[in-house]
Amino acid sequence: MFGEQCNIAYDKCLPNPCQNNGSCYPTAKPDIILCLCTEGYRGSNCELKKPEIQLYVNESVHHIGAVVQYFEIDFISLDLILVHQQVYRTLPTLIEYKNKRKTIPEIILVKLYSSQIELPAEFYLISVHINVTSIYATTQ
Repeated sequence: MFGEQCNIAYDKCLPNPCQNNGSCYPTAKPDIILCLCTEGYRGSNCELKKPEIQLYVNESVHHIGAVVQYFEIDFISLDLILVHQQVYRTLPTLIEYKNKRKTIPEIILVKLYSSQIELPAEFYLISVHINVTSIYATTQ
């Protein structure tokens, strides 16, 4: 409430400044709001689309377990930094991943494990992209 007699209601969330169906919440400070973004968006007003990966896997090798790993590259040390991984019993035909950064991880690897313990895991390089915000692709 504002004004000489505190009878003026001021709601900074009207109209809603949060874009893409984001929810607006007023804060204790009258000129500051907080936007809670829907899953696909980020930014102070939910104005930015989150980086997204959608990979369709056409063929599959026989396996009993799969791990999809997402790596960023440290371009100074040339180290690979594991930023996320997903474990599956069987590799799905659609691999999806969204993150909160401005770009997607540069490298995506798939490890497939067989039922024979003496056999090493098979590695597949699925994607290498530098400074890309989204991927929608089909692997062969």
